[in-house]
Amino acid sequence: MVQVQLDIKEPSVRPHRRAFKYFYWKVKRMKKAASIFLRADIQQSDINSLIKWMNNPRITQYMNEDKHVAASLSQLLYSVPAPMLSYHFNKDGKFFLICMENGQAIGFVKFSKYKGICDSFEIVYAIGEETLWGHGYGKNAIRLALSEAFFKWRATSVVAKIRPENHRSIRSVRSCGFSHKGFDGRHDFYRLTLDEFLTVKKETAAIEKYPQYADIFLSFFKYFQF
Repeated sequence: MVQVQLDIKEPSVRPHRRAFKYFYWKVKRMKKAASIFLRADIQQSDINSLIKWMNNPRITQYMNEDKHVAASLSQLLYSVPAPMLSYHFNKDGKFFLICMENGQAIGFVKFSKYKGICDSFEIVYAIGEETLWGHGYGKNAIRLALSEAFFKWRATSVVAKIRPENHRSIRSVRSCGFSHKGFDGRHDFYRLTLDEFLTVKKETAAIEKYPQYADIFLSFFKYFQF
């Protein structure tokens, strides 16, 4: 029998404990969120979902949308032909629906050109189905959207303007690598550059490559209570 003795009081062990704890939460978050994809094709049935979400004050309370956005969406059903909906939603930027594997739309992500920084985009996102909050869908959607922005549109950076009291969104963007850059009196300003995004992808590559070992990692860290 091989005996392993751990002396967690030794200063040299502490950095490893911090690394293990960080890795534990990475695995745990990855297991909680199911696969999603982004869909750019907008259909008439999607408008009804968007109207429902925009009429929910728990969703819109931190957003910078016009208060009449739900009414404007309702008018689209009658004023814009179905084949033109995708064009309408993307004429001033990029718009995606966040969809589950079965095709159900659960939220949206949109980008608009950010005028303050060359070749930069501002990201806005929301998970419209409240029962799915806290399961990692927002973070996964942000990561997918960031890949679109950096690899397809050659963005130099992506920014997010978030109300200070919107703690859930702040945690989401920080977990994706965004860093706080300032406050404009109403919103906290977060920014992520291409180099920073690539660094974050490298940090999570091992976990994403070997998801079959997630249960082992979780059991290990739970046993040692890191």
